[in-house]
Amino acid sequence: MAEAIPLRELAHHTGRYVERVQAGERVPITKNGKLVAVLTSPTDEDRAIERLAEKGLIDPQHMGAPGWINSFVPAPARNDNRVSPLETLLQMRDEEQR
Repeated sequence: MAEAIPLRELAHHTGRYVERVQAGERVPITKNGKLVAVLTSPTDEDRAIERLAEKGLIDPQHMGAPGWINSFVPAPARNDNRVSPLETLLQMRDEEQR
C-alpha cells in the first residue's frame, strides 16, 4: 500500500490524490496519525449500484440504513399476457405439492 497521507493533505490537494487513484493506486488516509480510510477506485459492485441508481431503480443514499431494501423501485406492471418467472416458479411448486 502507498504511503499514508494526513486528512489535511487530502483536503488541500484532493485532485492530486484522485488522479493517483484513477491510475490504480490505493491511498491510505490518516487522522491524528491513525488510519481512518483508504481512497480506492470503485469496485464492480459500486459501478453496478451506480447503474441501478442512474436507472432510478435504487436510491443509494439509503443503502446500508435500516430498511434500505425498500429503496428499490418495484418493476412496472406487465401489460401483456406473459407469465413472470416468479409466477411460473410458484405454479411449479404448487404442482409439486399436490
